[in-house]
Amino acid sequence: MLGTAMAMAAVALVQLADGVVICQDGGTCPDGNTCCGRASGGFGCCVDEESGPGVCCADGNTCCAHGYTCQPEGCVADDAAKHPLATRTNLYQLCPAEIPAAPHELSLPNAGRLSLPYYSSPKQLGAPNPAAKIGVIVVHGSERNADDYFCSMLEARKLQKVWPDEQVMIVAPRFTEPRDLNGSHLGWLTWNGTGYGDWRKGGNSTLAPGRASLSSYEVLDGIVAMLSDSHLVRASPSHMRFLGS
Repeated sequence: MLGTAMAMAAVALVQLADGVVICQDGGTCPDGNTCCGRASGGFGCCVDEESGPGVCCADGNTCCAHGYTCQPEGCVADDAAKHPLATRTNLYQLCPAEIPAAPHELSLPNAGRLSLPYYSSPKQLGAPNPAAKIGVIVVHGSERNADDYFCSMLEARKLQKVWPDEQVMIVAPRFTEPRDLNGSHLGWLTWNGTGYGDWRKGGNSTLAPGRASLSSYEVLDGIVAMLSDSHLVRASPSHMRFLGS
């Protein structure tokens, strides 16, 4: 009951901006998320895979999807008949309300005038980053919600205790499809998501007049190269390690 009450309050304390949800304390969550009060103070983001606001749990650290209730054993479906394959799920960890209102844009060789939208922390690609020791590239799933994946990885960075935050460089590219553009961001690289244009399998971006065609694997190679350059050429002689997710 307490979790549900907190969720209702959280929804009343947010407003929508360009592509983000603004929490009561000014923090920003990915579009479609719910702001939940954190036990440590401020707000965190609850990613919701269901239609409707997420459910903030009373512990101030976790949440559940809409239609579920926070329980000690996890998120339990309010109506099991509506979720026969997932009557119980793990609790969702809240992620930091630190999402930019718009992604950065990356220019790549052979991409012409087109750019790739991406999120990164603690710095943008191409900026000197001498402290970085670990590079993490997290790629979204079929929903192409790079902001959600970026948010989750920010929380994972906070939870691990091996490297300080400033030593872990996170990059979350977004492989957009034409239906994502809605008449805007026409300068972004796009993939049609099927056949030779399936970005999940290294497919090439859409080829059209004035547009370049670039494999999604080439994009990832370009990101790795830029991470390496920012660390090795402009910073220190030690090697950066990379993780993919």
